[in-house]
Amino acid sequence: MRFTVPGPPVPKKRPRVVKFGGKAHAYTPQETVSYERKVGWVARMEGVKPTPKAKEVVLSVYFYYKGRRPDIDNLVKAVMDGLNSIGYEDDNQVGELHIKRLPDPANPRAVVTVEEIVETAK
Repeated sequence: MRFTVPGPPVPKKRPRVVKFGGKAHAYTPQETVSYERKVGWVARMEGVKPTPKAKEVVLSVYFYYKGRRPDIDNLVKAVMDGLNSIGYEDDNQVGELHIKRLPDPANPRAVVTVEEIVETAK
């Protein structure tokens, strides 16, 4: 299944830690949460269904960005987490990964493909 997430790709940011009442609490920055939800929403709207837990998938993502070049590993982590329970049951099912980052200031987006790995006879 292939779909496009419109708008600038958002790299996953590290959790933030704050103290309340003498205790430390970690939270995910809102920008990351919003982008992961957007990835999941677009995937659902395009009819993406979870691959069964016993199967592995190939995840291919082309990131088209504007402005400063983002870290590719943080970009793909946001997409992978956004597809949990939507493109697959868990991102540990991603057995093969293809990532490309390309500048496109006029049309930033992420083009995502999730395909089940079909095992062939050896």
